[in-house]
Amino acid sequence: MRNSRLMYDYLIDCNIQPEVKNGSLIFDYEGEVFLYLNNDEDDSYFEIDLPNLYEVNSFEINKALKIINEINSGFKLVKLIESDGHIHATAQILIDSSPELDDLVPRLVHMLIGAKNEFNKYIK
Repeated sequence: MRNSRLMYDYLIDCNIQPEVKNGSLIFDYEGEVFLYLNNDEDDSYFEIDLPNLYEVNSFEINKALKIINEINSGFKLVKLIESDGHIHATAQILIDSSPELDDLVPRLVHMLIGAKNEFNKYIK
């Protein structure tokens, strides 16, 4: 819960009003909707997701998986995943007991947006 509270306070300080849902935070940042996933059991775990980047149909699933594999091999910290016909981006890291969210969150968010843009460039 500590990290969830830190993230909530960080977003409020940035004039971003998150929606709290099941302990997780949904927030708009630079025109995208992100999800901070709370993990009560592990205070060192920190995850921000950019869900539903793209809906994959059965005809393009192989192409999408190949693109995901290429992007995942080149990006640090951020991974694209396919789940139930949707492409999502996730950034999962371990943090110390006093994380600098002013540095961390913008960097992770921009990396997630970069992965999304890279995927969109090759899927079309």
